[in-house]
Amino acid sequence: MKKFLVVLVLAVFIAGGAFGFSIGGGVAGDFNTMINTIPNGGELKTSMFGVYIFLDFSFMEVNAIFGTTEADGKSDLSTLNFSGLLKLPIPLGFLTLFPAVGVDLFSAYDQKKMDENGFAETFSDNMKFGFLAGGGLDIAFGKLFIRAQVYLTFRIPSKEEALTIADNTMDRFSTGVKFMLGAGFKLF
Repeated sequence: MKKFLVVLVLAVFIAGGAFGFSIGGGVAGDFNTMINTIPNGGELKTSMFGVYIFLDFSFMEVNAIFGTTEADGKSDLSTLNFSGLLKLPIPLGFLTLFPAVGVDLFSAYDQKKMDENGFAETFSDNMKFGFLAGGGLDIAFGKLFIRAQVYLTFRIPSKEEALTIADNTMDRFSTGVKFMLGAGFKLF
């Protein structure tokens, strides 16, 4: 898996280098609801706030969000979220609009439960694969720019949630809204 990620990152840099390259970061949030989660009619609502970094090419963006999550009033979990987006920039002078679609990996883990190597034991058990649809807006100030993005999320349950689904206490998918607000610098 590690070799695959290294090859993927190198391929993204090589392919994107021909189209322009930017880096940046900012703040992010993710509001998610597991649909019809509890038989008594309740819903499991989670929210995540954190910081993110991004590598941006003309037609794609790769980002990572590090934050903390709150699930039904409990906020002791850390989150890690990676996204890959394909986007279509529409230049409008100093503004650039871009509709985008993509995929993400989202995981919440308890920092108190770490193994001997410093990794959360439940990281992979809590990992969700998801799809994103939405877009963003860049406001350029020379090589500097401000970026705002909003996406609808549709996530497949994690391994841990799948066990709950098997007990018929949870429905299958979760939906939500993800936003990011940050600034970047265009390198070339």
